[in-house]
Amino acid sequence: MGTWFAKQYRDLGRQVTISDIVQEKARKASSEIGVSYGTNQEAIKSSYEVVVATSLDGIKVFLKEFAGDLTGKIVFDVASVKNGVSSLLSNLGNRTYSVHPMWGGATSGFYGQNLVSIPVRSLDDHGYLKFFE
Repeated sequence: MGTWFAKQYRDLGRQVTISDIVQEKARKASSEIGVSYGTNQEAIKSSYEVVVATSLDGIKVFLKEFAGDLTGKIVFDVASVKNGVSSLLSNLGNRTYSVHPMWGGATSGFYGQNLVSIPVRSLDDHGYLKFFE
């Protein structure tokens, strides 16, 4: 799913950097779709928005390890709001949420698809509500 999102962002003209704890995996994926690759630290540092697409166990490790670097950035996951992920996202600030694509990876684009976007902070918080909308 991470590669799928990377392709979509690339097609929208966005600068994309793929990272993975296994650098060869990131290097291969980035080469296949024509985007940059780097370490997690490099990708986060150079990004305004971070898409976290990893396993449930992996996302918790990632969010804990890089919480300080992610604070203030737009961060969303395509994992799950289960198992404490939503509270970890919430701790990063008012620019975080969780998404759940309701399609498979063979879909060619965002248009005409259903994407469930889930707030991870209270919608009573005006600043978060404004961002989330």
